[in-house]
Amino acid sequence: MLKTESWPKTLTNNHPSSSRLTRFVGMNAPALPEYFVCDVAPGDRILLCSDGLYGMVNEEDITRIMRSSRNPGTVCAKLIDQANVNGGHDNISVIYIQIVN
Repeated sequence: MLKTESWPKTLTNNHPSSSRLTRFVGMNAPALPEYFVCDVAPGDRILLCSDGLYGMVNEEDITRIMRSSRNPGTVCAKLIDQANVNGGHDNISVIYIQIVN
């Protein structure tokens, strides 16, 4: 629903199916990954995270925290801390990728 922009993010976050798994390791075939290709350049940063972060910290705060430091460990710690401050209702996983070359 969010992908097609048919519903605003504020409604999809609280939808009963918002955390329903549609693909997972060990599921019956076909378990096709979802992916996309984008150009990156030195200095770009990429955040991969679980819904434990994305569901607890709004995009503006994620952006603010990512801009607060260039140190991956510091950024990850601040993001996880903010998710916990906001309630920490789920497992919080964060991967920060910094493009260097």
